[in-house]
Amino acid sequence: MADKRWAKRTQGIPRWSPSKLNCFQQCGERFRRRYVLGERGSGPSIPAAIGRGVHAAAEHDNRAKQLLGESMLLPELAECAVTEYEATIQEGVEASPHDIGRGKDTAADAAILYGQAISPTIARPVICEEPIVAGIGDIELAGITDYADEQAVYDLKFGRKVQADWVARCNQLSCYGLIYRARTGRYPERLAIDNIHNGKRGLEHTRIWTTRTEGDYRAFFERVRLAQQSVEAGVFMPAGEYESSCNPRWCEFWNSCPFVTPARRAYWEANR
Repeated sequence: MADKRWAKRTQGIPRWSPSKLNCFQQCGERFRRRYVLGERGSGPSIPAAIGRGVHAAAEHDNRAKQLLGESMLLPELAECAVTEYEATIQEGVEASPHDIGRGKDTAADAAILYGQAISPTIARPVICEEPIVAGIGDIELAGITDYADEQAVYDLKFGRKVQADWVARCNQLSCYGLIYRARTGRYPERLAIDNIHNGKRGLEHTRIWTTRTEGDYRAFFERVRLAQQSVEAGVFMPAGEYESSCNPRWCEFWNSCPFVTPARRAYWEANR
């Protein structure tokens, strides 16, 4: 795996990543506990372990292209994904042996699909899982782009099927466009989500393209700037009543959150 060490933080300059911003926007209380208090909840889930496995396979494949000029074989990609999946399971995934075994098979299948459908389209990656920090005014933006070539930036996602409207609004891609510019001196021509998801016949791959303008980048940065002002003011609004991530399957602090109502807890107890 590549060295994931970040550049040293500049004293007095806040640093924001796409995941940090998304956490703040979804639920300020979760953000406060995770990023301000430094609390850690339960271990990763099986979908998260599968996702890590697929990302590990993609990273090794793109490293091989950069160093050797050729892709890895499909069995090698599957083995790489399974190794990372099993390592993640050891971090404390709470699931039955049956579900863990199924997850292992899915990780291997997803890595093979990556090798068949995605890898051949990325001939010469110029960026691969590289930690990049871009200083913009009095804020630093940080991100790890999955892979990028001379024209485009790609983000690999495993799990639910994403929609084009979501891709067009995705903060993560806006951030990646900005750090791509910091790394290469220019904005990417296009950005894409490579989505491996369940379909009618098993795992499927969908690539959804989008673009960003100067206005899009400014709007994204204004979100970051406003989030930083809220943090400095100590304002952390909890998740809204219709926020889908506010549930015990996704939030590690749900069971101890003071903003979860008794009625909501009763619903989840009855429907888990």
